[in-house]
Amino acid sequence: DRRAAWDGAFPGQPDVAFHIEAAAYRGRLVHFRIRGPWVQPPSDVPVSPTARVGRAALIVFCLAMGALAGVWARRNLRLGRGDKKGAMRLATFTFASCTLAQLSQASHTALPFTEFSLLVMIAGQNLVGTLVVWVFYMALEPFVRRRWPHTLIAWNRLVAGRFRDPLIGRDVLVGALAGIALVLAHQLDLASLLLGRPPAMTEDLGTTTPWQMAYVFFLGAGISMVLSVGFPLILFLFQAIVRHTWLARLLLFPMALSVSFVGGDDPAGSVKGAILGVIVISVLVRFGLFASATLWFTYVALGYVTLTLDWSAWYAGPSFAVLGFFAALLVAAFYTSLGGKPLFGKALLDD
Repeated sequence: DRRAAWDGAFPGQPDVAFHIEAAAYRGRLVHFRIRGPWVQPPSDVPVSPTARVGRAALIVFCLAMGALAGVWARRNLRLGRGDKKGAMRLATFTFASCTLAQLSQASHTALPFTEFSLLVMIAGQNLVGTLVVWVFYMALEPFVRRRWPHTLIAWNRLVAGRFRDPLIGRDVLVGALAGIALVLAHQLDLASLLLGRPPAMTEDLGTTTPWQMAYVFFLGAGISMVLSVGFPLILFLFQAIVRHTWLARLLLFPMALSVSFVGGDDPAGSVKGAILGVIVISVLVRFGLFASATLWFTYVALGYVTLTLDWSAWYAGPSFAVLGFFAALLVAAFYTSLGGKPLFGKALLDD
């Protein structure tokens, strides 16, 4: 019910201007943001010709993949193929996760009609994404089950409710560790270090409140489902074209590199894309869909949280809460992956 904004300069640095925005509800601060000259509006960010071509190519590729997935899904339904139960559970989970993410971050209002319109808009947006996930899974699952059955074993056991299966624990452990490796590479700006450049400046503090944490976790869960079925579909398409598994995996690698050409043509972006591609493709090919989904969830959830080990920092609470969650997840996954066996092996315990 109250908003305010100020323009000023840093003390002792009158040439550095910044803008502050704040909002309060019933005397309680609910929004606060500082923007300086280091934050550029999207319209002011220069876009190179390479980036424009990369964005256009990505849009065309995504539209083509959507059309092809629709054709394959329709064919599988007509022939009675596909795991309809698994597809429905995956779609329901995706819809619930993305809806809860948007509800936790949306600007709600006490006006009934405005709030209802907001809810309808959120539901409509997520229904479109859920439909895409359902179509992709129905198009993909019969082919993957026939050609790469090992990639679906843990996923099928999860759908069946076998949460304490050792294979599920192994895939969670591998996926979480791979996601942590990606986050460390990003947070430490490993690409710039490899190129001998100073680390890039962080534009935003990221997640520092409970509602923002809820948004990131729910969003990570939804995105992980989309990407975990999207990449295998692309991999199968490449294999259908080139007829060789190793060549199809090699062609999938430039998909990760294309991230750098969408945002720009900075060499650091290419190095980040290479790191991302190696880890993502290795986990997907070796361990399967569920490990890949865990990787993406970890990468999104940790990547958007402001992490610190300094207890005196004002955002230490959310940081330690997230770190504690993933520490507990790793311990639980490791324990589950043992399948009830001793930690150091029976022979060692007998000695």
